Amino acid sequence: MFLEPLFYWAMLIFLGNCGLLLVMAARIFKHTELEEDHLNPVDFAKAVEWYFPLELCIHAFLMAMIFWFHFSTWLLLLNVPMLVWNIIQLSDNSYKVDPAKVWNPEWKKAYQRKTMIYLGFYGLCFAAYLYNVIAVILHFGENGYPRAKGVYMPHHLKD
Repeated sequence: MFLEPLFYWAMLIFLGNCGLLLVMAARIFKHTELEEDHLNPVDFAKAVEWYFPLELCIHAFLMAMIFWFHFSTWLLLLNVPMLVWNIIQLSDNSYKVDPAKVWNPEWKKAYQRKTMIYLGFYGLCFAAYLYNVIAVILHFGENGYPRAKGVYMPHHLKD
């Protein structure tokens, strides 16, 4: 079965977002381990500092894939604010965790809020990318040619 290369790029972007959701789940698990005293603050800080560059690299890779191979304006506009926020955090080193501040209730609240923002954003992207993959599958038939004209297609996939 031959599918349009656009399908493969859409699937790569979707799977990359699934990877970001897994990184978020690992971050939440680390925070839960810290809360339940199964992890000391130094190990927590090392683990969380390692997750941020990984997230940033995966997100930048997804943005490049969307821009170069699967140009979709609405997906680009969806991702730009989070990428800018990540770059700002990287530039001022605000993603780094001080083990001495880990038990501070204000820090915990801010960290949980930031994690939930990330989780909500990646969940929204999950739905958008899944919609995009389904739209590509519906647009192209099994032989790689566009389907009948009666099938509704998003604006960025129309011929």
